[in-house]
Amino acid sequence: MSKYFLKRKRDFELSSPLLSLDRNEYFFSHHPQVNNVFSSFSEWDLSKYASYQDQQSLRQLLCEKLQVDNKQQITMGHGAEDILVKSLSWLRNSYHSLILEDFSWTNYLHIAEGLNYQIHKFQSNYCNDSYYLNYEILKNQLKKFPKSLVLLTSPNNPTGHSVDLVNLIPLIEEFSEHMFLLDMVYAPLFSNTFSDLYKYKNVIMIGSFSKFFGMPGLRMGFAIGNLPSAFHLNLGMQKNSIKACKYALENISWYQKNRDEMLSYAYQVSQIKRKNIQVFRSDAPFFLAKLLNLNNLDAIFRLAEEHSGVKPKYISKQDIPYIRFGLGPSSICSKIDTYLSFFD
Repeated sequence: MSKYFLKRKRDFELSSPLLSLDRNEYFFSHHPQVNNVFSSFSEWDLSKYASYQDQQSLRQLLCEKLQVDNKQQITMGHGAEDILVKSLSWLRNSYHSLILEDFSWTNYLHIAEGLNYQIHKFQSNYCNDSYYLNYEILKNQLKKFPKSLVLLTSPNNPTGHSVDLVNLIPLIEEFSEHMFLLDMVYAPLFSNTFSDLYKYKNVIMIGSFSKFFGMPGLRMGFAIGNLPSAFHLNLGMQKNSIKACKYALENISWYQKNRDEMLSYAYQVSQIKRKNIQVFRSDAPFFLAKLLNLNNLDAIFRLAEEHSGVKPKYISKQDIPYIRFGLGPSSICSKIDTYLSFFD
């Protein structure tokens, strides 16, 4: 990270509170049934585990909503990151190389390096207003590094571009000795768009209640695929968390409506041509923007924050500055508009 961005981090810690939109948190209201779960939360609720039956009922409901035939394919964990770390740790016994896009969540590298993977990055490409996954480059990587683990995010964080199954599935079939670990926490998994992937033994998909349903505080994640039965939780989940997740699953359309609102804004803001900033098209409830030919960025950032009341995530890649905004309802998007106006 550059000295500039380290300085910005210190500035944030010292300045007056701003609405932080850097972690893709949730700013919509939850469904009333979800809210009601916690309205009667008591001290007694902190003292007990959820029952085994409660956990199995959530697992069964996930199977139904995802249209997974065998519930043994569903593994629940304490958030998507927990599932990711467990999966990478277990897969390390069989795979020594990890292939991933060079523009992706920085924590992937932290985890992979800690597990002593040999890391091979391939370039994230973009054309016009959108990043995209270059399948020819990926295919060359698969040929170059046989029997490797491939870690892809769809939509990608931070770029917002998605995997195209029409191009990915032939690679999954051709390179069956590779394992494809797909982080799908920002994807509309419950639309069943991805059900064609369930049949492949070399695919593991990771989902979460944190992003689509906006409940990161519950730390509830899940995987679809063949993971060890030892990873299937029998203890540890809180019963109110299970209730909230079940109500969310029964009201997917409520949360899909909120997601659609954010995606609509992300598309609109990507279509506005600005002189000093390029906003990339996004399939996720956030967007990435590259800053162009700007001097005195520190002063611009400070003015934009003070007048808008929001701050994005600041990213530096190859000494090029980027910002990424998590989204929300119209009241928040209007603040983002104010922030971006300082780059016109």
